Amino acid sequence: MSKIYRALPYQHFANKGKLETINQLFTLYKKDAQKIFSFVWNKFIKTRTILGQKENLKEVKTTLSERYKYNIYAYVVHPTYISYLENAKNYIAKLIRNSTLPAQDKLLLYSLNRRGLWLNPPDSIDIKKNEQTITLTVSAEHKKLIKKLFHRFLKTHKLPTFKNTPIIGDNKVIEYQQSKKAKHFEHWLRLSTHTKGKPIYIPVKETDYYRQKQGKDTNIFQITKTDLGTIEIRRVKEIVPKQTEKQDILSLDFGLTCLFATNKGDLLGRNFFSKVKEYASKLNKLQRNLQRQGIKPTQSKRYRRLNHKLREYVKNEIRRVINRLIERYQPAVIVIENLRGFIQSVINQFPKSVKRALIRIGRKELRDKLREISEEYGIEVVEVNPAYTSQSCSQCGYVDEENRKSQTEFECKCCGKKLNADVNASRNLLVRHQEGMHLHGIKQALRWQVNRFMNLLSERYRCLWSKARGLLAVHPYYSHSPLTRGIDEYKENACLC
Repeated sequence: MSKIYRALPYQHFANKGKLETINQLFTLYKKDAQKIFSFVWNKFIKTRTILGQKENLKEVKTTLSERYKYNIYAYVVHPTYISYLENAKNYIAKLIRNSTLPAQDKLLLYSLNRRGLWLNPPDSIDIKKNEQTITLTVSAEHKKLIKKLFHRFLKTHKLPTFKNTPIIGDNKVIEYQQSKKAKHFEHWLRLSTHTKGKPIYIPVKETDYYRQKQGKDTNIFQITKTDLGTIEIRRVKEIVPKQTEKQDILSLDFGLTCLFATNKGDLLGRNFFSKVKEYASKLNKLQRNLQRQGIKPTQSKRYRRLNHKLREYVKNEIRRVINRLIERYQPAVIVIENLRGFIQSVINQFPKSVKRALIRIGRKELRDKLREISEEYGIEVVEVNPAYTSQSCSQCGYVDEENRKSQTEFECKCCGKKLNADVNASRNLLVRHQEGMHLHGIKQALRWQVNRFMNLLSERYRCLWSKARGLLAVHPYYSHSPLTRGIDEYKENACLC
């Protein structure tokens, strides 16, 4: 099992002079990180091979010390570089999957992409298939195509920048020390600065949250600057995975009136969107006033403070709701609609200012929190296609846009089932997971839903045949679907429902 690390808050008591020194260090740190990344990227393009964790950086001229240089590479530049290339792999894999290439060509391109062989593909490659190793020849066309796919990624994805990067270091540049003479503070951080031989000492103290998280202390610290300009210190801790008796499957639907609806009937975060709208309205009003005065929003302390409050609210509410669900149900699997569906079905319903806040903050926090619970609790997180889940009946499977009466009310036109619309959608997500319908396209989702209804109608809900006959005859969703045998015949057998 891979180790789990979390950067947890530490309380610090740096005075004004030390904070000014840290701010100066931030400026130089970011510039050096950008220089090192440029060197790494140019070397990758030149050598056409992915660089490892240990690299010779003597050619890179940085303002900060050599110790800082290698710390920046190890903790900032290299992880960012690898993450960017992982994004490339995911992007290219999706292009290959959605292409019309033959299966053999797709298999070959998948293998080249998975190994990062975009710029220097070999003449042949070994692939494991059905527990056997086969050797495939990489033609000139394959080499040209994989390079083209990588260059397409580069055109649509900017290289990383380090404008908001934290200062991360181990005891070579940020040393955790026991106090020798000071009476008020037991521990200090010795932070190397841009001036040789003149470190600063910052008094620090563990927070209650840090102590509550069980795990092993490391010697790695993070110093971050918030959007309000305040300095925060975090210590990286190796977290012990929590052993819980995991139970059943929990499905979550992003609601329009609440943050989450579950297949159990829970409606959580009911005030979430109204609160976000309230913050967004204040931000819009303030932004208009600042523009009339010729002031940039980022120059306004009030604007930055309000924006910070919005970010913190979204972050805390998402984490609070998910923590509550885990504590209550202890699920083995969490089924959610894919995050692209979150944007299409939920975020697009709100004004631009709210959309910006939810896309920038909400999606990131949700993804981060789901990754954390997956690592810490061993919960499997599965994404499924949400298309037509809001129109489909979770009981009989009938899909019709008129089933959803309002944002909160759902009433099936076929079987008459009434329940909360978001709860109904979450139950449809659960059914799709259980029956193996995950991330197919919209048309495939509709076809799957129509076929499911026809099968249920034939096998279980024979009492609905007469009603279904009238609905299906005029509905466009069912125009290309062959009716189940016997739908136009009088029901002779007993209904199984």
